[in-house]
Amino acid sequence: MEQLFVGLDVSKDETAICVRTQCGIIKAAFKKPTDPDVIYRALICERQYIRCVVLETGRMANWLYNELSQRGLPVVCIDARQAHAVLSQMHNKTDENDAAMLAELARTGFYKRIEVKGRVAQERRALLRAREVAIKSRMNLENTIRGLLASFGIRLPKHLKTALDDRRIKRRVRPMLGFKSTATASAILSGIEMIHMMRKRPARYAFNPNPSLAEQFEILAA
Repeated sequence: MEQLFVGLDVSKDETAICVRTQCGIIKAAFKKPTDPDVIYRALICERQYIRCVVLETGRMANWLYNELSQRGLPVVCIDARQAHAVLSQMHNKTDENDAAMLAELARTGFYKRIEVKGRVAQERRALLRAREVAIKSRMNLENTIRGLLASFGIRLPKHLKTALDDRRIKRRVRPMLGFKSTATASAILSGIEMIHMMRKRPARYAFNPNPSLAEQFEILAA
């Protein structure tokens, strides 16, 4: 029997599969769930005649490449940019047509092979990426806290660990921990803002040049 060439157009839920003969004739075209076992079972009958299985780089390409290679299929991962340049020439672009064109690339050999990293390298890269995201999230949170506290006149030192040991800051921040509802948060923040206004005395009271804090609070609250 003549050699066969397979194209896989991978998506999150389904993978379009096209099988071409050495003469370029489409022998089979179908869709299967994006699962290595399901794809392998769909091709196992023709396994000994399959010369090349082509898929393009993408989010799930590394996983599928390693899983199908372990099952004995001759998988090749190609550059998605090159594949896109070829696939964009089709007027009717569907998953089935993309798989058929990938199978044609496998048959003609007109592709740029991409070396896929091993599982250990992928795991290390994933950990480094997760660490990078966690550090950025921590920095964004720290800057947000600094900005919120600065609006209340609290200036945190360069290192937050030192700031958390400051009793004065703990005493100022502790009342804010009761933000369990929007109404509570609004009331507490309004009260803090009024206290700051009273201390800075932005307004003058003609009828009472020296009002007490209680009188100022009552006037501002009204």
